Amino acid sequence: MNVKRFKKYSVLALKKIINHIRTEIFLRTGKWMPRPMKIYYLLTNKCNYKCIMCPQWECGIKENPKDYIGEDEMKRIIDEASRMGIYEFGVSGGETLIYHKKMFNLLEYANKKGLYTHFVTNGALLSKDYIQKYNDMGGGHISLSIDAIGDKHDELRGMPGAYGAIENVLKIFKENSFPNILLKINTVLSGGNFDYIIDVLKLAIENNSVIFVQPYDVYDYDKKLDSDEKEEKFSLWVKKEQQEKLKQVIDKMIELKKKHPQIILNEEKHIRAMYGYFVKCKVDQTCFAGMDNVSIMPNGKVSFCKYGEYSDLKEQSLKEFLNSKKRKEVVRDSLKCKHGCLLSCMFRPSLGEMLTSGPKQFLKLVKSK
Repeated sequence: MNVKRFKKYSVLALKKIINHIRTEIFLRTGKWMPRPMKIYYLLTNKCNYKCIMCPQWECGIKENPKDYIGEDEMKRIIDEASRMGIYEFGVSGGETLIYHKKMFNLLEYANKKGLYTHFVTNGALLSKDYIQKYNDMGGGHISLSIDAIGDKHDELRGMPGAYGAIENVLKIFKENSFPNILLKINTVLSGGNFDYIIDVLKLAIENNSVIFVQPYDVYDYDKKLDSDEKEEKFSLWVKKEQQEKLKQVIDKMIELKKKHPQIILNEEKHIRAMYGYFVKCKVDQTCFAGMDNVSIMPNGKVSFCKYGEYSDLKEQSLKEFLNSKKRKEVVRDSLKCKHGCLLSCMFRPSLGEMLTSGPKQFLKLVKSK
């Protein structure tokens, strides 16, 4: 057993449980709103891929790096987060490794401040040296985006050779030991790839990686569209003729979840909800994203889905933002949101899931390679 991992994940698990309890008290009483659990820093929208399910690379084309929040300003935010008991710092993109120097400097700084860290990548720029560097600074987890197998992955990612990069990363992890790093696979389930989802789950199982499946989101907050409208407007939405096959895929996902709870991070009810999400555009789950996360854009502004940008951390301290009237209004409103999404940012496992699947996941996390 890896002692460092045991200590890291024990502390993380305890903090998550305490946060769940505080959240339940807040929901029942309306008092003592808990602190966020995570800082999500969108380092850049710029990307070396042109994924058909993602609008960020198009935003990145228009983006001017001169407008980005500086490294020192982000370190100031990390300092505040550490003092206030926020215990997770994640970096996403775009493609994070385009600005690898800034990212690794911030990840190392956050690790030294006691935060649990992670970053997302499509794998194209992820080398053994980068993985080793992250491991040596204390690590955390690396989220690798995989949406299908072979040429289908290349098609969805808008880049020939994209799956070859995935195979290279998996090979690096298989042939080397990185005791401070957990490899996590992120996959987006859509009408364009649900035939491949089971194969991607099996790939995670074969490589002893954890995996989270998120259903495709259209990021269209102007109007609540029904399933027919989404099918007409968005090519990756699950079509009527695909719905029966989708149900079969979801049943198989649940079967694999029961066999491998330490691998598949989605809660069973979260997987089941995907059918109603696509067929009825209905989700009966509370969104905790506004309360759990602080999402910082490349320019230093805080943004949250349909609410847009509502703070600038280049001008306002993290503490001032968290105590602001606007933030509290957004949190209370988002808890009642009926837009109906199943994004990973709003997912949090229940206490029941933590107590049933949690022990097996914990043992996997602390086990040395």
